[in-house]
Parts: sequence; structure tokens; C-alpha cells
Amino acid sequence: MSHNAIRNKFEEIVSTWAATVPIRVSYENVAFTPVADEHFIVSELSPVITRSRTLTGTDHTEYQGIYQLSVVINEDESVGYANTLAEGIKTLFPIYQPIKVGTGPSSFTVSPITPVSVMDGLPGNSKYTLPIRFTYRADV
Repeated sequence: MSHNAIRNKFEEIVSTWAATVPIRVSYENVAFTPVADEHFIVSELSPVITRSRTLTGTDHTEYQGIYQLSVVINEDESVGYANTLAEGIKTLFPIYQPIKVGTGPSSFTVSPITPVSVMDGLPGNSKYTLPIRFTYRADV
């Protein structure tokens, strides 16, 4: 178990949803070149803490971090479309709703432990980015 397993599960959830929109998603360490004037989403997992809360340290591991998705649109467009996508993303990760990762005896659950938050948009030279994030936790 690692943050990578959590990343893979979150990316699977987002990929399934994005196919229905449809919108492309840029995943970490995967080549991605946006097409001119294309809207897209950037997926990033930021592991923050790996620790044990037991005396032995061998029978429990807590994984915690932040998952962020950023909706990227052209700067001269209305932010309404980005906000609509953000609302769709919020429904994917309800707070405290366990998400099963893996199968069999090595499976575990990870849960969002903060509400999915839409942050302030970031204007750029030609793109506008709307960050959406939440904190997650898994106890294994």
C-alpha cells in the first residue's frame, strides 16, 4: 500500500467521470500536450503524511495527503464552464465516504476527510485555472 495506490484509484474515478463530460485529463508523469483552445483538467496528488499511531509502529500505517484537480480553460472565456466542471468533480468525492482501493486481503479504504473545496481561480497569460482540492486519509 502506498500513496501510489491511492493516486491510481483517484485517477480511475476521475477518468471514468471525464469520459462522460468529455474532457481530457493530464495525469502526473504522463505526457500531455493540450490542443489549442482546449479545456482540460490537471490531476495531482500531494502526499503529506505517512505515520503510525501505535506503540509498535508495525501494525498500523496512516496515509494522508491532498488531492487536487485543476480545471484549465482559456483566459478570455466565462468561468461558468469551469465552475460547472468543479461541481461535477465535487460529487465524485463526498466527505467521509470510503473508497475501496485494491482487491482481496490487501485492499483498504481511503476517505476524503475535508469537503471538496473550489479555490480562487488563477488567471495566466492565456489560461485560467480553477483549483479544486480535498484532504484524504487511509488507515492500513
